[in-house]
Amino acid sequence: MASSGIHVVVTGVVQMVGYRWFAINSAKDLELTGWVKNLDDGSVEINAFGNKSMLEEFVKQLNVGPKFSNVSDVRVRGIEYKVIYTDFMVEK
Repeated sequence: MASSGIHVVVTGVVQMVGYRWFAINSAKDLELTGWVKNLDDGSVEINAFGNKSMLEEFVKQLNVGPKFSNVSDVRVRGIEYKVIYTDFMVEK
């Protein structure tokens, strides 16, 4: 199956609740690559790459988030697939 990429911005109570680590664990479980980082406005930004069906499942999980999060919005757009990532990590 062809690989795809997505850019995601998650808003709500998504910082200081383990959201980045939740995203990393979810992405690794789904064999996705890319990165996640906190933004200054309190949101979380993610670029993820991999199988399209796994990316769709990832977005479903991002809408739920970890136990203490409260996700209010998940904005997703497609981006060009990049093979430079070999893992999923926190971006500084």
